[in-house]
Amino acid sequence: MTTMTKKKVEVYNHPREYTDKVNAQFAKPMVPTYELAHFHEGTLDYDFENFIETTDFESLPEEVYYDSSLKKYPHSDESIKKSLEIDLTIWKSDFSDYINDYMKNVRGFDTWGAQLNRYPKGSISQNHIDYHGNFRIRRGLYDDLQPPMMYEVIKRLWVPLQDRKHGHYFEVNGHMLDWKAGDVWYFRTQYPHTAAVLGDDPRYFLILTGAKQEDIDAAKAAL
Repeated sequence: MTTMTKKKVEVYNHPREYTDKVNAQFAKPMVPTYELAHFHEGTLDYDFENFIETTDFESLPEEVYYDSSLKKYPHSDESIKKSLEIDLTIWKSDFSDYINDYMKNVRGFDTWGAQLNRYPKGSISQNHIDYHGNFRIRRGLYDDLQPPMMYEVIKRLWVPLQDRKHGHYFEVNGHMLDWKAGDVWYFRTQYPHTAAVLGDDPRYFLILTGAKQEDIDAAKAAL
């Protein structure tokens, strides 16, 4: 199968204080507290296996490819830069329609981001917490939603598209997860988490991020 060369056409510039904060955590790794920070919240009913087998992830429209903060900063692991990140709010497909309907009509988010990730063999996501920079910047919420309040407003869901395979690893605040395809996990992103693909098979998963307008408005009013 012939594939196209991917181009990353959308770049988001972060304020200097933000990039300094992100880089600092890679230079001095975050320490877990071992408090429970992840919760199983249901299951998505979709034929993920057929979706993965029939989709050429290398040849999607060039505008859907995306680079997260983990790829952009000097202290991030080089292996993570080989991963694919696909913006499902831009990609028009039956699958993205399904996920966006879930975020809007099932979860009730007024604004959201939906990202599909494919991590190849050998990829490592270093221990880190999330600051939701792209989510806040793209929606004009960077100044309105700051730590620690933003963690009460911005919700993050993690959804694996496969049953856990040998060598697939995801740890949240010191707790290792086990999973089945379609599991919906909510996790508190102010706690450190890390992941890796140590087996031969790539790992496919979703990162879903959303907020409700009433929560955004309450955070603004509290400033």
